[in-house]
This record gives sequence, C-alpha cells and structure tokens, in this order.
Amino acid sequence: MPVGKLLGFLVLERGIEANPEKIKATERMHKPARLRDLMKKTSPFEWNDQADEAFRDLKRMLSIAPVLASPADKDLLLLYIAATSRSVSTVLVVERPEKGKIHHVLRPVYYLSEVLSASNQNYPHY
Repeated sequence: MPVGKLLGFLVLERGIEANPEKIKATERMHKPARLRDLMKKTSPFEWNDQADEAFRDLKRMLSIAPVLASPADKDLLLLYIAATSRSVSTVLVVERPEKGKIHHVLRPVYYLSEVLSASNQNYPHY
C-alpha cells in the first residue's frame, strides 16, 4: 500500500491516522474565557485546578485520534449509530483477531459526528 495523505488523513502501512497538522488547533486551545457561552446552568461555575486538569485531559484525548483500519475483502463490517434530537454519531468498525488478545478487537474504519442545526432539529425523528 502506498504511503501518503488522503482526505486529511495519513495513509500508512499500519493503518490510517489523523494528520498531525489537523490536530494542532486542538493542542493550542486556551481555557474558555466566557463560560456562559459554553453552558447554561443555574448554579455558578468556578474554574479551578480540577477543571483545568480536565480541560488538559480533554485536549490530550482529542489530539490522539484512533488509528483507522482498512477493511479487507470479505471482512464483516459493523455500523454503530447513536442519535439524539440534537446530534448524530456513527462509527463503522471491523472485527479482527489480534495477537495476545483472547477476543476479537473492534477497529474503527470510519467515524462521523454531526451536530444538527436548528432547522434540522425540526424534522421528526422516530
């Protein structure tokens, strides 16, 4: 398999990874200046050391994207969907045996998450 960039991802022999250039914005994020823009709570919120540590953890987790697997012929693909009235998330995975693991491991092939606009939230969902 050739190595290179495709749709903002790095295609490597071991799998498909997020392009480090694309996640630098997450790493440079500063703590929020106006918390009222981020949450609507009735109780006051105070930014403390625990919140600062949680923010650093969140940035670290968002900066380390999972390695995406390339499906092979005849691989069974599983599609997981989570939907609310405000968002839709989906992940396509492949089940593979891995060395040193008793059970097969689910490896992501593709994932997508979308926050619905106000107009899209008006459509019925069942």
